[in-house]
Amino acid sequence: MSRLVATASLVLVLISTSSCSLLWLFNSDPAGLPCDFTSSQNGESGVCLDGYVCVEQAESEFICLVQGNLQKGEPCVQSEQCDESLTCATAYADCLVDGDDPICSMIPDAEKQLACRETCDIGNPTTCADNERCFDFEPDFCQLGVCSADSDCELVAGSNALCAGEQLNEGTSGLCFQFCDPLVCDDDVCSDCTGVNGQVNTDESCVPVFDEVVSTRNVCGTIGTQEFFADCGGGEGCVAGSFCGPVDGVTSICEPWCRFNSKNSPQCPSDSQCGGVGGDLGICLPNQYPGRNGSVTRAGKAATGRVKEGTRRRPPESSLLPP
Repeated sequence: MSRLVATASLVLVLISTSSCSLLWLFNSDPAGLPCDFTSSQNGESGVCLDGYVCVEQAESEFICLVQGNLQKGEPCVQSEQCDESLTCATAYADCLVDGDDPICSMIPDAEKQLACRETCDIGNPTTCADNERCFDFEPDFCQLGVCSADSDCELVAGSNALCAGEQLNEGTSGLCFQFCDPLVCDDDVCSDCTGVNGQVNTDESCVPVFDEVVSTRNVCGTIGTQEFFADCGGGEGCVAGSFCGPVDGVTSICEPWCRFNSKNSPQCPSDSQCGGVGGDLGICLPNQYPGRNGSVTRAGKAATGRVKEGTRRRPPESSLLPP
């Protein structure tokens, strides 16, 4: 009789116990067990015991994992899994979708995956370790670069390849880009932009190196949708044959390329004039911005666009080139 009473009491305890507590009763380590959606206020956020975080391990598969125990470089799904001062991120997620970019061929496969990485301040990128660069995301974080000089890029991106964005810390903190000449682009297609596979990329145009003054050193970047002289200060990319550049210290617009001191194409639209930046290369300067010349540094972020943890979202101009 006493055994029956004890059994009935245990059943009552189990019935009155929350699902999270039941997880603990039946498994001393709830890591890997399904998240509890019945206890959440809106039914959308999974609930785990204290010290654990609900993560989407696979599509529609939510499990509880230990919170804050992963160290630098360890694979992750979201930042709550990482130790304090680390974030779950990668700047090279697009390489998993399209590996034709020279940078994707040079960066190790592990760097293309989400992992716990040290946070940094884009205003002081030297806080990153040697061979790493501070990427301008939210939050900013440190991750490997691929070059320290143009010669580091030539094997993959061609003899005229450019290393850009080198930061003051030692080592390979720069990024490799394929060189292009805006004046050889025809009908919105730049024959110089072939990627690693050697085939012309019809979705790329020629833009200035993002951390240098506008000159004859230009690289391949993804075509945007903003028309000539349209405002691009919000990070929008520009149509083929133009690039996003500052005009008065505040405003950035899509500036078309032109052939300087020549009647050959490309020519400037009306209400603008061609200003030389080197050789026969020029940029079209709107008449409402007198005194504008080619010796300017591009506006925009230091590198890449912004992505949300665990997602892949292509920035306006290129996955590895700033707007």
